[in-house]
Amino acid sequence: MTDTSRNLTTSAAAAPPAVPANRPSTTVTIDKWLGIVATVLAPTTVVTGLCYYFGLVDARKYYGYFGVDANSLGLTSSDYVMRSVSVLYPVIIALLALFWASLWLREYAKRAIDRGQHPRLVRFTAWACVAVGILLIVRGIVGVTAPRFGIIDFIGLTPGALCVGTGLLVSGHWILARRSAPPLSTPLHRGSQLIAVAVLLMALFWLTNIFATEYARHGANNTAAGLWRRETVVVLDTTDRLYAPPEFVRETMLPTAEGQKFRYRYECFRALEVRADRIVLVPAKWTPDNGYTFVLRFDDSSRVTSTRYQVLANADYDNYNIWKCPEIGQ
Repeated sequence: MTDTSRNLTTSAAAAPPAVPANRPSTTVTIDKWLGIVATVLAPTTVVTGLCYYFGLVDARKYYGYFGVDANSLGLTSSDYVMRSVSVLYPVIIALLALFWASLWLREYAKRAIDRGQHPRLVRFTAWACVAVGILLIVRGIVGVTAPRFGIIDFIGLTPGALCVGTGLLVSGHWILARRSAPPLSTPLHRGSQLIAVAVLLMALFWLTNIFATEYARHGANNTAAGLWRRETVVVLDTTDRLYAPPEFVRETMLPTAEGQKFRYRYECFRALEVRADRIVLVPAKWTPDNGYTFVLRFDDSSRVTSTRYQVLANADYDNYNIWKCPEIGQ
C-alpha cells in the first residue's frame, strides 16, 4: 500500500459520519426558548405598559365597588404600577410553572418520538390534540363573534378555549411534524406558527384582564367585610353639615366656643384611601346595596382625627343591626 493510499484510508476513518441534511434537528434547547421570551418581554416600555394597564384595571374595579371613580383620586402612573404587583404576581408564577412543565413534557415527547417508542399512542395523541384544539378554537371564535349562541358560557371560557385550543393544536402539529421527514419548514408553516403565537398571547392577555378584575372585586369585598372590625377609626369635624345617612354615621353638634370654627362631628367612619390632598371615607356598616362613600379634600373647613382601638379587632356582630359602629356602641 502506497503512502497516498494509507493517508486516504486514515482520513476516511477519522472523519465523522455524515449527517443527512434532511434529518430534523434535536438541539432546540431551553436557551432558545428563554431567548424568545426575553426578546418579547425585554423592552421596558412593554413591561411598564402592562403593569400600568393591569394596575388601572385593578384600581377602577376596586374603588368602583365602593362607588368611587379612580380618576377622582389623583392616582399617578407609579400608583397604578405598584398596584399591578399584587395582581400580576400569581399570574407570573402560574405562567412560569406552565412554561417549566411544558419544557419537560416537550423533552420527554421528543425523546419518545425519536426512539420510536409507542408509535400508535404517539399518533393517537397527536390527532387527539389536533381535534380537541380545533373544537376549542371554534368555541372561542363563536364566543368572540357571536357570544349569544354559546351553549355553555361562563367568565373566562372564551379566552380559555382559545388559549388551550391553540396550545393543543400547536402541540399536535408539532408531534406530527416531528414524526415526518423532512420536517415542515415552509412560509405557510412559519406564518401559521406566528398566528398561533399571536392568538395565544392575546388569549393570555384576555385571561389576565379577567383575573385582574375578579382579583380587585374579591379584594374590595374583603375590605368591606372587615370595616366593622377595623381597629383604626376616623372622626370628621366640619364647619358645614354633611347630611350623612343617620343609619350609618352618627352626627353630633359641637358646642360653640371662642375660637371653635367646627360645628359638626361625624363618627363611625373608616378610611378607604388616603392621599396627600384628600381622603375617602366609608362607614363601618357599608354594604354594596346601601353604601355611602365620602370623598373629602383637606382644607380649613374640615378636621380629620384618626384613632386606633385594638379591642375592635374582636368586636362581635351581635349588635350589628342596632349599633352604627362598635366604637360608640349605639
